[in-house]
Amino acid sequence: MENNIVLSGFFIFLIVSIYFGSWSVFFYNKKFRLDERSLDQQPMFWYAVVSPLIVFFILGIFVWKDSIPDFSRHGFDEFYSISKFPLSILALSPILGAFVASVHRTIQTERQIEKTNEQLKLVKVKNNADLFYSHYKYTLDEMKNVEVINFFENPLSFRDKLKKNVSTDDGNEIEIKLNIKYPGKLYKKYFTQRIRI
Repeated sequence: MENNIVLSGFFIFLIVSIYFGSWSVFFYNKKFRLDERSLDQQPMFWYAVVSPLIVFFILGIFVWKDSIPDFSRHGFDEFYSISKFPLSILALSPILGAFVASVHRTIQTERQIEKTNEQLKLVKVKNNADLFYSHYKYTLDEMKNVEVINFFENPLSFRDKLKKNVSTDDGNEIEIKLNIKYPGKLYKKYFTQRIRI
């Protein structure tokens, strides 16, 4: 009887040591770490759910080896009283599974936040580029269509100063039309320091 207790204690110690040792392998081995894949593809989740079942059956073998199945009320009471420890180990299965699922959900949320932030940065750069090019196109179109018209009362004094682009209509006024030949260069000179992507 005393040898049986020592042997059972040794096996329980061995099972618990192997169980916690394998958990430490999961924590320190990168291959078994949780990542953003779905929960059913995570080895740690399956280990958390299945390992208490395995330990339950292994411990149950030691506890139930001298018992005979009895489906009466007394038999179920006896089964419950001798199986308290294995049943408590079995109860860890959903608890450990929920714990791993919670950690996995946190990891997935973190990855989604990182991806969203990256997408926001890309959208901001694209929006800035779109704003720049739409502003550039609008400004160039407006510059091409600009006509500056000035009227002068004394056309003779002004005519001497300007020899180009001068036309007289009736002798009293001079109309000067200016067209911007290179609007892109004007845009670059004016907006270089004002707009940055």
